[in-house]
Parts: sequence; structure tokens; C-alpha cells
Amino acid sequence: MDILSDVSLLKGVGEKTKYELNDAGVFTIKDLIFNLPKNYKVYQNLNLIDIVDNEKVIINGIIESFVVTKYNFKSEMVIIYLNAQNRKIKSVFFNQGFLKYQIQKGLLVSIVGTYYKKKDEIIGSKLLKGVKDFYVDLNYNYKDLKSSVISKLVLNAYDGFDFNIQDRLPQYLKNKYRLLDYSSYLFISHNPKNIQDIKEINRRRKYESFLNYALSLKLLEYNVEKKAKSKRIVDKAKLNDFISSLPYKLTLDQNKAIEDIYKDIISDHILNRLVEGDVGSGKTIIASCAIYMTLLSSRQGLLMAPTELLAKQHYQKLKDLFDKYGFKTCLLTSDISKKEKERLIEKIRLNEFDLVISTQAILYQKNIFNNLGIIVIDEQHRFGVKQRSQLLSDYNDCDALYLTATPIPRTLGLSQIGDLKLSEVHTKPSGRKDVKTFVIDYQDLNSLKSKINDEINLGHQIFVIANKIDEDDNKYDLSKAFSLFKELAPNARIEKINGRLKEETKNKIMTSFLNKEFDILVSTTVIEVGIDIKDATMMFILNSENFGLATLHQLRGRVGRNDLDSYCYLVTDDTLNERLNVLANTNDCFEISEADFRLRGPGDFLGEEQSGFLGLDFTKDFKIYECAVADAIDLIENHKEEKIIEDILKELELKKFNLN
Repeated sequence: MDILSDVSLLKGVGEKTKYELNDAGVFTIKDLIFNLPKNYKVYQNLNLIDIVDNEKVIINGIIESFVVTKYNFKSEMVIIYLNAQNRKIKSVFFNQGFLKYQIQKGLLVSIVGTYYKKKDEIIGSKLLKGVKDFYVDLNYNYKDLKSSVISKLVLNAYDGFDFNIQDRLPQYLKNKYRLLDYSSYLFISHNPKNIQDIKEINRRRKYESFLNYALSLKLLEYNVEKKAKSKRIVDKAKLNDFISSLPYKLTLDQNKAIEDIYKDIISDHILNRLVEGDVGSGKTIIASCAIYMTLLSSRQGLLMAPTELLAKQHYQKLKDLFDKYGFKTCLLTSDISKKEKERLIEKIRLNEFDLVISTQAILYQKNIFNNLGIIVIDEQHRFGVKQRSQLLSDYNDCDALYLTATPIPRTLGLSQIGDLKLSEVHTKPSGRKDVKTFVIDYQDLNSLKSKINDEINLGHQIFVIANKIDEDDNKYDLSKAFSLFKELAPNARIEKINGRLKEETKNKIMTSFLNKEFDILVSTTVIEVGIDIKDATMMFILNSENFGLATLHQLRGRVGRNDLDSYCYLVTDDTLNERLNVLANTNDCFEISEADFRLRGPGDFLGEEQSGFLGLDFTKDFKIYECAVADAIDLIENHKEEKIIEDILKELELKKFNLN
């Protein structure tokens, strides 16, 4: 029997365990062995004076008190006192009542848990008899099976089966970095015995993961560069006339981005570019120029916006812009009637519309374009990876331009090391002031009462943001936020809005706010994009610690859209929150992007996760990453026959592209 044998042949796998393994996608012994722990919680025996607060440790000692049992709410607490290193340590175990029958005074034990230095207390996760200096919790992706069960099954697999696992890493790379061979790496990953094992696991895992990413992204970049498209012929004189006719002069950054896009569009390969610039920095006119170039080349354009409100805003501006050049624009959203939608789609198919502006509604219409030349995705972080990929796969002879005010970490990662080219627009609009931003707690709101009312008396307007429509606990949901500001500004006209309302209702409320029919709008993040309220000068974001940096920056961009002093208050119980203080200290979207990348990670570049490191830390492990990138380039250029490239090509379904 070999590694592909059914997992039920393993010692220790009964009917119930087999069912649980199969439910987790484990059917063969290979599946079991290759499903490595997601992460490890490592506990070590340390001197008490060297332990920092809230550290995971092992404390060895002798039980010097009988068991005390207490009940706190629905939890049962087992409490013992340990004599350790000549100190009395309180040890608390939650919901482990069985310990009452297993321990006794004078017993030598090791307690595995989290140590709280100020209380001289350890919250125990496990109690082991005897002296232990090392313990590790393995975190698997199994729903019902304990990690200890999985580790034993892996041991049984190695004891009972002969199998040879081929190493994907070339031998010269393993020698270069003194990495574990693959078979040893797999075995130790399931059964680490000491801290050195953990270090060796992490060295191989991090390097191989970085190398896989670097290889995949380099091959993806190669794919984009080699992907041919039909020729676009753009009359540069007409483009220059279009730019000259604008009622304002473009900045150097805007002109450079437009020139880069022009070169991409007339090239033989697909345009795949991200335009990053702060709220109001002029990204839309850059996109308009890209669309105009495409229309000049007798191809259709599509602009996708994340909300109907923003789609309508784009439609009004771009229809006026392109009408005078003879190009027809239509708006395709979910709120139009079925009959009207069918009429518009038929006209799009017949090339009677040159530019289509839509929301996600366009994703549900298959093959409605027969001449699409460019897709522009505004506020691209609001669209999922699958949604964007679906569009681009439906229309493969099509350029892609993305716009964003604050790229989420995944996008920043791609623009740094992937297939996206990047254009940055740093110049701020003329006369625009930075929004003054403060991190405050809820008690500070009362001290701002007079300032709130002063702003309203000046004819200015206020946004209040809640992160939930309704909430069970004491956090401020939409209704509680509404009541709070009714108290703070009793004479103000207040309205509220949320994403569950019908589109028609939302548009009516926003139009009323735009027309200054009320002073304060209490909202969820439905107003994150597409709202241009010139007189809005103040924003309060409640429970602000629950928002990501990109969302906070976008929300803040709803105020300060004029030459007035404007303010944003990040209200929280956690005033030391690092993300919030990043926002308080800068209005620069590029600094915010870098901080977001550092704090949240780039995400899974080739998958669907938008953030998180997947075990990789691009800050701490940057040297490993640099080595992996250099090795990836070397593998592609000099070692095309290596197994790892073949495997990654297979995973990316890029085998049709010839690396020679």
C-alpha cells in the first residue's frame, strides 16, 4: 500500500473518524499528510522574571492547594495554586471540570497556558503530569478532530506505509539555504519536538511559500505581457484636443498617467493598470481619457461603479463629456425596468452605445458586448476578485484600468510584485484642505456639543457613521447613534440611511441631504463612495476600531470637499489603536496604503483573500522574500525544466504559455 491508499486503512481510523476526515476533504493518506497545521502555538518553560505579560508559557511546579471550583456565568472554573520557582502562582482552568478528579496536592505538574504578570496568574489550557520544557498546540483546519488525534494518525502513516514523496524544491536551493528535505519537513510539521523543529519548519515553509508566490506572480506577469490583443489605433491629435478642451488644466501626475495609459493601449499587449490617487485628485478624468482613446479606436467602453448612486454620478458627467464628440453613453443598473434593460442590452449588442456605465448588475448579463475594448473599475477594492476575473475572462481582448483612493493590501501587493502596473496621482485639488482627524472616546462627545451646533448654525452638515444597523450589545448601532446625536444637537434636522433600504429610498434621502433639507445624516458605510456634499464639514465614525483603514479613509473623504475647515472624529473605546492613529496623523493615501499593507498584509495574491499574511510577514521576513524573488527569476530564466515551475504552471493553468 502507498500514499494514495484510503485513509480508512490507517490504524486509529474508525467509521466516525473516517467520516470526519472525509468531511474535511481528507480521503487518502496523502491528503492527511499534506494537510499541514495552519499555525503553531509554542509554549516554553521560562524563568518567571523573564516572562512578559500575556505570554504563552509552561510553568512547572508542585500543587500546594486542593482544587477550588467556581462558577462564573456559564463557565466552570477550576482553580489550583502552584509552588513554582519559590512563588505561589494561581492557575485557572475554564470548563475542565475533569481535572478535579485527576490532580492532588503535592503532585509535580506542568501547566500550559497564558501568564498574566500583574496578577501572577496563569490561565491554563492544559495540565500535564511531570516536568515539561516544550509544548506546542497545532492548529489544523479540521472541524471536529483534535490536533493530537491528527498527529497520532500521521505517526501511524509513517510507521505503517512505505512511500516516497518527491520534493518540489530543487536540490541546489535546499543546499543553498540548508532547508529540510520535503519528507522530513512534512513529518516534523505534524510532530515538532522542540523549538529547533519549529524554526526549521518555519524556515522551509516561509521560503517555499514566498518562492511559490514569487514564481506565480512572475509567471502571471509574463502571461499578461505575452497576451496579445487586437490593434488599437488612437489619433493622438484628437486626444490632445480632448485634453485641451477640458475646463481645467491637468496636473503633471495626471498627464503622466494618461501618457502611460496611451502607450499601454496602443501596444500589442493587454493594459492592466491601477491608478491610485486621493479622493478628488482627478482619477475620473484620467479614466475618461482612457475611455476616449478606446472609443477613438472604434471599440466600446465599460465603466463599473460599486453603487448605483456613484454610477449615476459618473453617467451624468461622462454623458455630457462624450455627447459633444458624437459618442453615445447609457446607464445600466438594477433599478431600471426589465423591458428597458432588454432594450438597452440589445442596443449595446448592436454597437449603438459606445460607453456603458453600470454596477455589478452587468455581471449577470452574459456576452452583451461584441466590441468591448476597455473595462474601467472604479473603487476597485469594493469588487471581489471573482467578480473582476469573471468580467475579464468573458472579454479577453480587453484592456483593464482600476481606480482607487486607498488600495487594500492585496492590490498594493500586486502593484509591488505582481502583474499590475501602477500610476500614482499625488497632486491635491486646488484649495483643498486636509481634514483634521482626532481619535476620541465616547466621553469626549459631550465636550464637542457646542462645536457640533456651531457647525450646523453656520449652514454646514454632519455625517455620523455606525458600523451596524442593529446590535445586541452596548455598541452604538444606527438607532443608538441617531438617539445620541438627537441629544447632542436637539434643534438639528436628522435623518438616517442604511444599505437595506430600497435604492429609490436611498437616492431620495441623499438628494434631500444634498439639497440641505436636513443637517445630520446618520449612516452605515453605504455613503463610503459616490457622495459629494460640498457643505459637509464634520464626520463622527462610531466604533471606528471595527473599520479597516481603506474604509475609514474613504469615509473621511466624504467631508472636506471644499475650502472650509473640516473635521473627522474616530470614536472608540480603544484610543491607542494603531490603525486609528495612523489615520489621525496623515491624510496622505500613499502613507495609509503602506500602513495598511504593514498592518494587514497583502493577502493571497492569486486567490480570494483580500488581506492577511497567510503565515508570511512581508515586513519581518523581507530578506527571505528578496531571496525568493531572485531565485524565482533564476528558475524561470535558467531552470525551466525544474519540477516546481511545472507544478505552479499547472496550478495557474498557464501551461499553454511557452517559457522558451
